[in-house]
Amino acid sequence: MTKKIDFILYYAGILLAGCVCATFMYIQYVGCTHFVAGHIFRLEKMMIVYAFFQSLPVVLIFMPMLMTVYKIRHLSNPVWSALAFIMICVFSWGILYPLAETGKKVVCTKYTFSQLPVNSIPVSGGYFRESENAVYYFITDSDEEKSSVLKLSDAAQTDFRGTSGMLDVSENSRFYKDAFPFREPRVKESLRDFPYEIVQVFNAILTAADYAWQNGLVSWIAFCSLCFALASSYAYIKMSSWRLVNYLAVLLTNSAVLIFNGLYYSGFGGVRSRLNDFLYGSGHERLVFFSSRNIDMPIVIINVLFAVLVIAAALAITAAAEKWRNGYSED
Repeated sequence: MTKKIDFILYYAGILLAGCVCATFMYIQYVGCTHFVAGHIFRLEKMMIVYAFFQSLPVVLIFMPMLMTVYKIRHLSNPVWSALAFIMICVFSWGILYPLAETGKKVVCTKYTFSQLPVNSIPVSGGYFRESENAVYYFITDSDEEKSSVLKLSDAAQTDFRGTSGMLDVSENSRFYKDAFPFREPRVKESLRDFPYEIVQVFNAILTAADYAWQNGLVSWIAFCSLCFALASSYAYIKMSSWRLVNYLAVLLTNSAVLIFNGLYYSGFGGVRSRLNDFLYGSGHERLVFFSSRNIDMPIVIINVLFAVLVIAAALAITAAAEKWRNGYSED
């Protein structure tokens, strides 16, 4: 009974800690993207709520892996462990994730990313900024689409002496695009080594989750094939007597699943559309039950097959390793 309670408490604790950390990181990201030199970043209550609902799905995606890591460390009754793990996954993706999607729809449709209550001043005066290989000194704060600047240098002109004028800083300007997704070009330059590809992978998965939930229960159940693929790594918990090997197998499997699904949902160089056309037909005249609900059956099939292969391979390796250990101990 104690181990059962510990398992539930660990789930609640890791979920709470994950939500706090993910919300904090998201707020920091928003702070960086909206940071304007010379102005204080003001944290509003609505931003915390917004960040929480944006971050909770990411935490739930990692829960199968985190709970598997816990079970590798705390082995107990295999039947109870498997049932408890299945219930945790069903609870996370069958109840909490839909609740997160509902909350995100309520909050995030009211406050879009660009409309968050942060500094409304596009750029501040009294600072040097670089754009289009030229250095500008911004004279004053401006709420308009253009800012009063002094152009101090231009890489294209060796004998440039400086000029004053107005610089376009609107969303269609080169200055804005050079700094995007941030508001300060220097911030983007400082964070140029940030792994934006990882963010894009998760963003593609989260967008697919939003779309699946909006299309109804059947579409959501189909999307949960991703959870099945992630949870399949649970079969590794007793694969090796070296826990590090099991941890590594779980990490690599979950990473492969997330990367592949992220690439698939981002288009995968047209592979996504070609697979759907192959399965449904060019006019989506086949498997109408699924095609009418805009379900990505190719990725569902791939996730399910991958999960079955992982479970079968892990169980086979575990049985062989157990047989070898028993034979070795008898000798």
